[in-house]
Amino acid sequence: MKPSKDFEGGWDVEKGSTISQLQQKLRSYNIPWVKVFFGGLIVIGVIVALAIVGFIVIDGFFGGDDNNDNKDQPWLYGVMVDMGSSGTRVSIYAWKAGHKEPVQPAPPASGNYWYMAQRPGLSSQANTPENAGTSIAPLLDYARDSLTSANVDISTVPIFFKGTAGLRLLPPEQSKAILDNVADYVTDNYDFIFQPTWIQIISGQDEAVYGWVSVQQVLLLNNALSPTGTTGVIDMGGASLEVSFVPASKGPISSYPLDMYAEVPFNGDDYSLYSYSYLGYGHDQARFSVEHAIINANPEEFELASPCLLVGCNQTVIYNEKEYTLYGSGDAAACQGLIQGLMNKDNCPPAYKNQCAFNDVYQPAITSKEVFLGLDNMARVDRFYELSERPVLKEFLTASETFCGTNWELAQVEYANRTEEGFQLRDYCFEGLYTYTLLTWGLGFQENSSQVMFTDPLYNVTISWTLGAMVYEVSELDYY
Repeated sequence: MKPSKDFEGGWDVEKGSTISQLQQKLRSYNIPWVKVFFGGLIVIGVIVALAIVGFIVIDGFFGGDDNNDNKDQPWLYGVMVDMGSSGTRVSIYAWKAGHKEPVQPAPPASGNYWYMAQRPGLSSQANTPENAGTSIAPLLDYARDSLTSANVDISTVPIFFKGTAGLRLLPPEQSKAILDNVADYVTDNYDFIFQPTWIQIISGQDEAVYGWVSVQQVLLLNNALSPTGTTGVIDMGGASLEVSFVPASKGPISSYPLDMYAEVPFNGDDYSLYSYSYLGYGHDQARFSVEHAIINANPEEFELASPCLLVGCNQTVIYNEKEYTLYGSGDAAACQGLIQGLMNKDNCPPAYKNQCAFNDVYQPAITSKEVFLGLDNMARVDRFYELSERPVLKEFLTASETFCGTNWELAQVEYANRTEEGFQLRDYCFEGLYTYTLLTWGLGFQENSSQVMFTDPLYNVTISWTLGAMVYEVSELDYY
């Protein structure tokens, strides 16, 4: 049974299907040491499945009578393309026939996994959708060449494309034109197994749930699950921010929105997973918002001071078809004030009993016992400031204040070797302050806590929601 897939993201269950039938399907792989994970969100009244995730976990990699059979079975492969806002990324995963080995990064157990990323994202092709397919040809070539180098026939390999916040922000006609061009390009130029319905835009909540699944699976495969519970995930992309964790307490059912939770069985236990996606709060979109706030305060002035740029650094910004020059004043406190202005903290609905993050969004309280991973751009900022993987959060503020107060000419010497390809040195004053402010002011972590670990990759795996997404797709491929 394969679901019909809507362009706008998520899955529509086939007519006549029910959530329980889908659960039965995922549990139908009758293998003694394999369990199947899934999460579902139901829109009450119509009962539409918004996200179904398949997850396979292992009770014993090397135990049982199936061990010898597993050695003789070939690995099967799939490609997942993450069409993100700040870049496009390709990951390759492997599993064994009959689901006797779980979906995992490929090549299996190599420690040097097939992964490639490029910037900018496909949303940059909004006005030139005819170039969308060719723009990601290097990634597709990499996937093809990696597999063929391992003697894998790519005509047996399915490929999936899933877009996130950057494409969600575009008008539907623009995003559809991009996806259509990519679909045509793949069909015409590559021998992967591909169907036009395998390219889609997913919802932010799907992305958050997938990310949580991916982290738990990588930890499980490396025998690194937390002895006190699961690990929460804070994933900062270019256009959106995803938060997902299992709270210590949800409070009375009348005090929180049910659609922010997915009931998730994992590794023998059942969890109520909270997840939310903040569209517009990825590092790029948040920075744009601050730049626009500076301009909107004096729209008729075309040279304006920016506290988020270093003294001596100038930046040209095009806004409302006008060109503005921002010059740095290097004022960390003022920059942090602008960042806080992006996050409304004043109107938490009474029904939520003061359990809000920002912008009136319900979020269960985060206790000091809960452990989180800060991924993607959060981990990149941590690396830039040369902090430990698990710093006290206030260290972000201290390091950012030092950098923001540095003259631009000197910063280009002292910090030049810390930037990563595709990112600008000038942006790290904002990004360091944004990371700190978002975690403390926005999400409610204590500034003296060290419960967020900033690491990506994790066990040599670049963490992405794509692993969770691939597990679901594998469960839907009947011929596997």
